[in-house]
Amino acid sequence: MSKHKPQADHITTTKTANVNPNSLPGLPAELLLTIADCLDSGLDRPYSGLDDINRLAQTNIYLYSVLNDYIYRFEIKHNNGLALLWAAENDREATLLRMLSLGADVNTTEGPNMIWAHWTPLLYAAKENHPSIVKILLSRPDIDVNARLPESQQTALSIASQEGWTNVVSLLIAHPSTDLEATEGKHGQTPLSLAAERGYDDIVALFLNNTTADPDPPSTSTGQTPLSYAVHHGHLDVVSLLLASPFVDPHSKDTQFGCTPLMWASRCGYVPIVTLLLSAPGLEIDYADTDRMLRRPPPGRPLPPRRRRRPKCPREQNLRHRVADRSMERAFPPRQAPPRKWRRRPRQSVILRHGARGGGEGEHGGECQGEKDAG
Repeated sequence: MSKHKPQADHITTTKTANVNPNSLPGLPAELLLTIADCLDSGLDRPYSGLDDINRLAQTNIYLYSVLNDYIYRFEIKHNNGLALLWAAENDREATLLRMLSLGADVNTTEGPNMIWAHWTPLLYAAKENHPSIVKILLSRPDIDVNARLPESQQTALSIASQEGWTNVVSLLIAHPSTDLEATEGKHGQTPLSLAAERGYDDIVALFLNNTTADPDPPSTSTGQTPLSYAVHHGHLDVVSLLLASPFVDPHSKDTQFGCTPLMWASRCGYVPIVTLLLSAPGLEIDYADTDRMLRRPPPGRPLPPRRRRRPKCPREQNLRHRVADRSMERAFPPRQAPPRKWRRRPRQSVILRHGARGGGEGEHGGECQGEKDAG
């Protein structure tokens, strides 16, 4: 994501009397803005002009005070205010407030061809856990609280609940326009289900304390409730919080396997959770498991055929001694030792050690090699 980093804070200063009126800092502010306009309109690439204006603003304090707001307006005009995304991602409150005061769109996104397209400043702040940035953005009347990502269909509340950012979740829940039942696109889970699945008991308590939030919403893909997710992943504290709510059904069955929370806890071996579920008032212990060890599909779908055991590989049947078909023997030949490579014996030299041929003895006595060959 290529976003330009704007100047940090705005410095309000006045023109000093010691400045030479014939120098560049001695020019009036109107002429300096005219020079900046010429740098802007004289280049085909907007970012090249912005670099030149930025270098000019860094010359001294007076030029910085004159050209700082011009740089922000340049960013809003040519780049759709992407510096607002940079400020939300990196927790820069001063830059965020300056961009919003100069007319930047609070719901701005990158272009469709960018890597992080469709990410708004609120989604960035919720992802990176910046409560101060989230509070500033939620104070704007034109903020889109329920903006979704096109791939995962997640909102800012879903992202913050999945990551476990309690302060951000509390701010989003308190906003009147926030959709507390917004489901994401992968499994159709609500923000409460995402927090219960990952064991964030403080976030689950925030949802249970809100009277407008449904404490027992099933997911659209598997039909599991937040209690079922918490039991399945072994989060004892979350299970105790959900069982304390009178609107949570401990007998709810999911649509994928037809299991209740007690069945999940028994199958996964979570003894403390089983004990806690058995202590719940009105729990039916003899709830029949009619789904044959969690393998039966939902009603209306036929049972899958039983898998046959894979036959043994012909190599395991020792075809070297019992070969019934020549084709199988060619397909699976018996293992053989690799052939031994023949090495040529090096030719012995007939030259004597003392350089003479025939007669005499070698260096160590006896007949020489040449005499043996001759004999």
